Amino acid sequence: MVIIVDYKNALRGIFMFFMMTVLCREQDTYASVVKQMSGDLSFRYQDFVNNVGGVEGNKWWGELNFIYDDKEPFVDHEAKFDFTARYNDAGGFEWALREGQITYLREYSEFSMGLIVFKWSEIDRIWGLGKINNRVNIDYFNPGQSGLPGFRFNQRLAKSLEIETYASFLYIPELNPSYKINKEEGTVVSKNPWAPPPEQETTITSGGEPKKIFYHVFVPDFADIILKLSAGFNIRYSFFENLHLSGFYLQKPENNLSNTAKLEINSNTLQPNIYVTPRLYYHEIWGGQITYETKTKQIQLYTSYLSSKPDSKPENKDVVEAGGFPFQLEKQQEEYWGTGLIYLFLGGSIHIGQLSRVSTFNDNSVLSKKPRWGEAANLSLVYNFYPNLSFFTEIFYDYSNHDRLFSVDLTYVLNQSLALSLGANVLTSPQNGVGFWNPFKANDSIYAKLGLVF
Repeated sequence: MVIIVDYKNALRGIFMFFMMTVLCREQDTYASVVKQMSGDLSFRYQDFVNNVGGVEGNKWWGELNFIYDDKEPFVDHEAKFDFTARYNDAGGFEWALREGQITYLREYSEFSMGLIVFKWSEIDRIWGLGKINNRVNIDYFNPGQSGLPGFRFNQRLAKSLEIETYASFLYIPELNPSYKINKEEGTVVSKNPWAPPPEQETTITSGGEPKKIFYHVFVPDFADIILKLSAGFNIRYSFFENLHLSGFYLQKPENNLSNTAKLEINSNTLQPNIYVTPRLYYHEIWGGQITYETKTKQIQLYTSYLSSKPDSKPENKDVVEAGGFPFQLEKQQEEYWGTGLIYLFLGGSIHIGQLSRVSTFNDNSVLSKKPRWGEAANLSLVYNFYPNLSFFTEIFYDYSNHDRLFSVDLTYVLNQSLALSLGANVLTSPQNGVGFWNPFKANDSIYAKLGLVF
């Protein structure tokens, strides 16, 4: 059971204050800002067919996407601000700042500060593993990436060698999907179809009436959550202009808080009470990638390895008591191999990839969540038929447990300002499926979307 406690509202406030402070350091003229802005405001409806898209929170939504990208020639700095927000039919409002940073450029070095997306691993990005960067996670069909807060320094040491370092004193976990907690009523409610709420009732005695579960969520001190250190580096060596080898190491808190829960039953009233304690765990991430690209960069081949291992920080050594006996909670190591091909052509791109989880997964672990993928393949295609007509399709197939995700979208832009999209998201999993995607089988859709593009 995963519960995001209500100190997230405070985290969101700190998050926005931190990012706006960073971005406001540069005094751009209004004309320059207007030239660099883009985005869309859209409404999407997907409750056309019975038994498809009928889940609360998945019938319709309104969405805002806004990007400010300041990148000009002969200027020694760049800035980017990428924001998205969504409001759905269940009254759920979720947002994410994908990226918000300023980069200062020198001849052989770069310095960035703010919310930074690290391009260290293709498999972390494509497969939504969420080990290096945070995920947007408003929609699991498109988990997206949200950067890490902190400072980045990139230095070219030689023509073929460069090192990138990262450091941060601020920890911001993934903000989505979120839960709403009512402390007075002891309830935990979800307004997102990708966040199943915990059980609301339980039966104490055989044949007895169901009893409402009262949730007590412990809220830790604010400083104990956000003031955490992170550090890492990535070294990249180019054998030739088109053959690159990189390796990275990163030590930081996990992108999600974990929770432990203890059940107590009042002996007089038989009232079930569940006490939830959020816990923060550090982990060590390392891996590498070898990439080959043609001189025109039209074809790219990559092979990646990524490992996430629970670290030995004090936060990982908390002892939990059950029935008066202390025991240690253990996290599990995750390891992935992946390879793929990216082909860029006039008007579009193709990606063909494969991912293998080489580590085992123990279902009896109290804290570890089910991995999204085991042995899986991916195919995606983007093609622009005309400047105002585009097509997108993507399929993920996990042949270890037969989970499938399929997406298709056709978008037509009218007068460069109004866009109409038709598409579908399909999720299938065996009836007795045991994979990550099985609980979300009802979250498919056939949709129409109307958007204002700017």
